[in-house]
Amino acid sequence: TKLEYEKEAIGFYVSGHPLDQYKAELKRYSRKAIGRIVLEDVEDGEEVAFGCIVVAMREKMGKKGDRFAWVTLEDRTGQIESGFFTKSFAESEAALKSGEPVLVSGRVRFEGEAESRAPRFRPDRAVKLSEVRRERTKRLVLIIDADKLKTDVPQRLVELLTAHRGDIPITLFVDVASSGRAVIEPRAGLGVTANEAFMSAAQKLLGKDAVMTG
Repeated sequence: TKLEYEKEAIGFYVSGHPLDQYKAELKRYSRKAIGRIVLEDVEDGEEVAFGCIVVAMREKMGKKGDRFAWVTLEDRTGQIESGFFTKSFAESEAALKSGEPVLVSGRVRFEGEAESRAPRFRPDRAVKLSEVRRERTKRLVLIIDADKLKTDVPQRLVELLTAHRGDIPITLFVDVASSGRAVIEPRAGLGVTANEAFMSAAQKLLGKDAVMTG
């Protein structure tokens, strides 16, 4: 909500970016940033994927009654406008209109000649990053500073894990200053659901970089 207010008030984000909570997923599944595409640091026909947010959409109706949309996508490196045509729009419409960060995949094609030659991104599909996380996460790693063991953090973490029981196994790393890291593997059968509610609460409790997906 804070980020939305910042964007609405001054036109850009100050305290963070909506993609920040998906650092692990972007590292694993993004294959090219928008800025790299715009700067032509791609090959003709190259398949790319990147995490982004939707900043504008113009829906159109084709001569045959088919629906499509011109969509402006944005990540931390820039913006690009792409056409989601009949099939890709049908498969991506819900994700594009969700208001959530999405993972978009497709190919880059160069159009024009000489000075007018420019890359055009042709998307195949957009999927909500929250769905990517839920479907592809095989394990969650939680990192806690040993100093926090003397606070109420462990009890709050237990309550959080209990409230979000699921099938994804967890590993707990305890970082001890000047000594290293202890690895704790909970008993078999203890897992969580990597939904937005859990991830947000865990990051708030332990820190944004203390919750990793694998």
